[in-house]
Amino acid sequence: MAFYRHIIKKAWEITWKSKYLWFFGIFTALLGNGGEYEIISRTFTDDGQTQLFPNLSTIASTGIFTLTGIKNIFKTAFADPVTFSIVLIILLVSLALAAFLVWLVVISQAALVSGSARIIQNKKTNFRDILQAGLGKFWPVFTLNLINRLILSGIFILLLVPVLLSFSLVSLTYIIAFVVLIPVAILISFIIKYSIGYVVVKGQGTIEAIGSGWALFKKNWLISIEMALLLALINLGLGILAILVILIIAIPFLFLAAVFLNFAVKAGFWLVIILGFLTFAVLLLATGAIIATFQVSAWTGLFLELINKGGVSKIVRIFSKDSAQNPIK
Repeated sequence: MAFYRHIIKKAWEITWKSKYLWFFGIFTALLGNGGEYEIISRTFTDDGQTQLFPNLSTIASTGIFTLTGIKNIFKTAFADPVTFSIVLIILLVSLALAAFLVWLVVISQAALVSGSARIIQNKKTNFRDILQAGLGKFWPVFTLNLINRLILSGIFILLLVPVLLSFSLVSLTYIIAFVVLIPVAILISFIIKYSIGYVVVKGQGTIEAIGSGWALFKKNWLISIEMALLLALINLGLGILAILVILIIAIPFLFLAAVFLNFAVKAGFWLVIILGFLTFAVLLLATGAIIATFQVSAWTGLFLELINKGGVSKIVRIFSKDSAQNPIK
């Protein structure tokens, strides 16, 4: 495990020592820290949305984009122009905020990749440098994320098709679709990760980066899977640790709230509740930022290791060692 241990150790050093990266980690976490494991978990839920474009299905379900919905909008506009104007302003402001959030998420992801790559390569870097790097790579990184989300959304829609078939065919058809489509979704996720590395670190264009990402994954597919499984275990451990820390910190807040409530001190009770809520919000943001920073740094470290030195998977090394010790006679 020396190959992975070196990458994981460096990623953790970057995460802990370069805390200014956490700012970008907060927003990168909105893309989902789960990575490949998240793809599988979504197939067992009714939620096929992606975190980069949240609540789109909810908005669409209102029927606002149908012909009837459009007609009703125009009727409301003529019947009550003041209310319509207020609603329109709120909608435009909401869309502007959503667009700004997407922009911030994408440049944060690019900045994290750039920052961790520079630190690994022993280059001087700071918050301003990696922010500029993120800004400069917005469109190619956004395009790659969009391609990823569109393909994954298409795959999840295809997985829902068996549900529309007769009951007797649902189980078999779904199993076949799952076996075929989920590996494709995971493969796309790996290729996009490496493609973003080529865009941000190597300065390639979007199309060229996709080709390079595919070539790198094809050559190192087993290493990629092993890395994903290792990070999944680390994610699980960090998640359990975060829950334990939150539960421990919650004890004094619950005790104080109970005391104030018992003595009917409403001001004290609500003060404790507000402080507790703010504390937990900060802890959740910090946890998401740390995990996102660690994940991106680890994948960036693996990317640099593979393109510079290459690597051999743990499974291949085990079998190679066994073959050398027990040669076929």
